[in-house]
Amino acid sequence: MWRAVGVLTDEVSTTALTAGLRAARGCWIDQRTEAGWESHLTARDLRRLDVRPPPDGVVFVCENPRVLEAAVDAGCRRAVVCTLGQPAVVVTALLEQLGAGGAELRYHGDFDWPGITIANLLIGSYGCRAWRFGTADYLDALARLAPIVGELPMVGVNRVESCWDAQLTVEMEAAGRAVHEELLLDDLLSDLSRG
Repeated sequence: MWRAVGVLTDEVSTTALTAGLRAARGCWIDQRTEAGWESHLTARDLRRLDVRPPPDGVVFVCENPRVLEAAVDAGCRRAVVCTLGQPAVVVTALLEQLGAGGAELRYHGDFDWPGITIANLLIGSYGCRAWRFGTADYLDALARLAPIVGELPMVGVNRVESCWDAQLTVEMEAAGRAVHEELLLDDLLSDLSRG
């Protein structure tokens, strides 16, 4: 968009944090994936590498880098893209590229209003599906975290309607507590360890 009005921006300062992805032609990202390492992709990389969905077609998308880091540390080889919070253009460009290549994108984020805002964007605009990110998942997390629920941060006052699960918004507002993604690592890693 900036280029259209004559403003030149760089293509290397912002990255998408990934793991388990490959390119159409063998290159360094394939080597990092084979080694079980994470990779940072720039917008320039996306133009050069032709990043493709994995053979099973599933790409897991998370909000917090701790999820991707834990998956790599646990030896998970599933494809993962981290938004690092509100996704930068390079992240959404990667998701568009993967989606156009036939990937099934599954998103999990924080159960708080900013997390719901991010999910609304990714589900509504980039074809992601909720991954352990519905009403039942939220209520289950609260039940399992019952001993520390009083210590969880407040969900906040700026209610955001979930575009994929209206009841989730109702339950989050009623409980008043946020559940951040890193508290659910065991469940997420269980999914990432399969296949």
